[in-house]
Amino acid sequence: MSVLMIMAAGCEGTRQSLDPIFLTREETLDLARQAREASLADERRLAMNRLARSQYLGDDEVVEQVAGVARSDPSNPVRVAAVTALGHADTASACAYCAALLPRDDVALERFPAEEVRTEALAGLERCAANHLLAGKVADHAEQVGVRLLRTDVSRNARLAAARLLGYFPQRDVLDALIAALDQRDFAVCHAAELSLERLTGRAFDHNPAAWRQYVAAADDPFAKPAVASDKSDGGWFGWLSPDNK
Repeated sequence: MSVLMIMAAGCEGTRQSLDPIFLTREETLDLARQAREASLADERRLAMNRLARSQYLGDDEVVEQVAGVARSDPSNPVRVAAVTALGHADTASACAYCAALLPRDDVALERFPAEEVRTEALAGLERCAANHLLAGKVADHAEQVGVRLLRTDVSRNARLAAARLLGYFPQRDVLDALIAALDQRDFAVCHAAELSLERLTGRAFDHNPAAWRQYVAAADDPFAKPAVASDKSDGGWFGWLSPDNK
C-alpha cells in the first residue's frame, strides 16, 4: 500500500509540474520572467505558450509582464505567442494592451512589426469583443483600426481578421467598410465581411455589395432588426487556401 501511495504521489507531482494549469501564482510570474529574459527566442516562446495555459493568466501583474513581451520582444514568433496570451486572458486590461499594439495611423503602420503580430492582435480583439470586454476609448480605437486595416492592409490575413472583428461594432462607418470589402477579390475576406454584416443587421444579401448599399440607404436604422446567429461557416480556413499570403 505504501509503495502505491508513493507512486501515486510521484505521478501527481509529475503531472502538476508538466501541466501549466497547476502552476501557482508565483510560479506563473517566474514563467513570465523567463518568457521575458531567456536568451533564446525558442525558450521565451515556449515559456509564453505554457504561461498562456495558467489559471493566473488574467492576474494584473501577469498581464503586465505578457504585454511587455508583446510590445518589445525582438522575435516575432515570441510576440505572437504573447499577443495570443493577451487575447485569452479575458480581462479588460489585457484587451486594452492588445488594442494598444495596433497602429493609430499610417505612419505607425509602416513601423509596425510583421503581419502575423498584427493579425493576432486583431484576432485577440475579436475575442475581447465577443466577451464584451471592449468599451470606451479602447473600443473606439479597435473599431477605427479595424476599419482602416480592412481597407488598406497589404496582408490578406490581417484584412480577414479585421473583417471578423468589425462584426461587433454597430456603426455606420463599419457598415461602409464591410460593404466595400465585398468588392475585394479575396473570397475569404468577402465572406468574413458578409458574416459580420449579417451579425450587425440580421440581414443577408449573399456577398452582393449593391444590395447591401441599397438596404443601408433605405433603412431608417440598419441595425434595428435583432442580429441573428448565422448557420454558415465563418470561412476561417479560407485564409490559408491561397499560396499567396498577401
